[in-house]
Amino acid sequence: MQRCDKMSNMVASEVLAGETASSRAKTISKWINIATLCREHNNFASLLQIVAGLTFSAIQRLRYTWSIVPQEMKSNLNTLKDVVSVSNRFKNMKAEIKRCDPPCVPYIGVYLADLISIEEGVQNLNSNGLINFAKMRMLAHTILEIRLYQQTYYDIKVVPDVIKYILVNCSNALSEDKIFERSYALEPRNQRPIAAANDSSV
Repeated sequence: MQRCDKMSNMVASEVLAGETASSRAKTISKWINIATLCREHNNFASLLQIVAGLTFSAIQRLRYTWSIVPQEMKSNLNTLKDVVSVSNRFKNMKAEIKRCDPPCVPYIGVYLADLISIEEGVQNLNSNGLINFAKMRMLAHTILEIRLYQQTYYDIKVVPDVIKYILVNCSNALSEDKIFERSYALEPRNQRPIAAANDSSV
């Protein structure tokens, strides 16, 4: 879960590294494309982390930046937001995971939510005072599903430079407080409207 926060902060930090609305919009579009690829390759963990970074309130408030993000990109992001929505305990993401063929990198939070729900919502003993095997089966089913995705690997080439890039930039990502500070520095709350057309196109 901590890794998820670091990745999300990295995405937000990269967006905020841009000095102009145009450069920030290009970075947003880049990460939307990467998130789309994550979905296509069943990497739901990274998908959620990227979407979380792009939907930070500190990023969403950048109205001048978002005004020049292509509409197609915004629509793609809305689709991805629906996939990772927490509504009904990640109902949409669960449906996509069940439809996909391994390999798959599910978001572990989906299963933690299910395990907590089963543990807190179902008694350990049944009405006869015996072990509630129905509960044990539900717990086992959830754990076995996690194990299933640990047994199938991606047939892809490891690129050390990409791994290094992610690790270094996650380590150097801005904290949540700094993300908000940078956001307001780039586009102050009371900034007067400017024409997006004056900035270079995405």
